[in-house]
Amino acid sequence: MILSMTGFGRAEGVFEGKKISIDIKSLNSKSFDLNIKIPLRYKEKEFEVRKILNDRIIRGKVDCYINIENLEETNDVKINRSLIDSYMNELKNIASDGPDFEYLKMAVRLPDAITSRPDELTEGEWESLAKIVNNAVDKFQEFRKTEGKILHEELE
Repeated sequence: MILSMTGFGRAEGVFEGKKISIDIKSLNSKSFDLNIKIPLRYKEKEFEVRKILNDRIIRGKVDCYINIENLEETNDVKINRSLIDSYMNELKNIASDGPDFEYLKMAVRLPDAITSRPDELTEGEWESLAKIVNNAVDKFQEFRKTEGKILHEELE
């Protein structure tokens, strides 16, 4: 069976309020050349994602894009009001002629004024991500087969 060197596959899934989408596309190349864009949240699993792709895709210049979208509102942000008040008082002491909202805009940009709780990647989320990667590769391979069949028929 002839497989096309170009291909495209897309898969999506939802895990605990996060929509994970993966796009894989390829162009003609003699060897396997992988470019991957992965969110910081999944950076620790980049090697495993690369291994899945490397084991299942033989050749081509392959681009893989992984995106996360939060579907639920989260309350992970904490505003440190006392620290912001302290920053604002110090800013007023330095330059007392500005309006309070200007000091507030400056104060919220200073260290630790606003923090977010980083949540860790769980084993369940990793398993979900790996499944979505494999689904995207399945669709990618199906695209290559379909296009390869069309090319074969045109050449006959």
